Amino acid sequence: MAGGLEDLMKQIVAAFSGSGSGGGASNSKQQIIDYLKDKGYPKEAIAGIVANIDVETGGTFDYKQKQLDDKGKVVKDGGEGLFQFDFMKPHYKTWRKNNKKKDSIESQIDFMDEVVKGKVDMLGGTEKAILNEFLFKPGHGRAEDIAGVFTSVFEKPEKGKEHFDRRKASAIDIYKTL
Repeated sequence: MAGGLEDLMKQIVAAFSGSGSGGGASNSKQQIIDYLKDKGYPKEAIAGIVANIDVETGGTFDYKQKQLDDKGKVVKDGGEGLFQFDFMKPHYKTWRKNNKKKDSIESQIDFMDEVVKGKVDMLGGTEKAILNEFLFKPGHGRAEDIAGVFTSVFEKPEKGKEHFDRRKASAIDIYKTL
């Protein structure tokens, strides 16, 4: 998870300079939204997932984003990517190898999609059922509720670093634009 003033400055520079994947944060964000739409995710689920990506990448939406500490330094063996894969990193690398995929926005979303749908055995049955209920059942939850469930069940951030308020606020803002 990103943090600190130096980190914020790097993210601002990346967003305005067009660095990162897809030529800048807004392009990458839209690419993510469009890809989730193409995969059939409802608007509330898209907003909840993209809100998590927003917080996990510190607003860069960069699929190569490394986890930064509070001083803006890369955390050795820390999370990376749209979902800040940490405990998931070995699963993701194996999935990529087995599917002959290179790392990209699409690959990271495809992996998440297969985990959520139970095609990659990484979550327990109850966790998969909860995610499927919230992500795919029409009218089951508001974008901000889905953001919170996705955080707790898929992201599993370190206790005290959930940033539910930021995720929920981002989900509400994103939902308004869909």
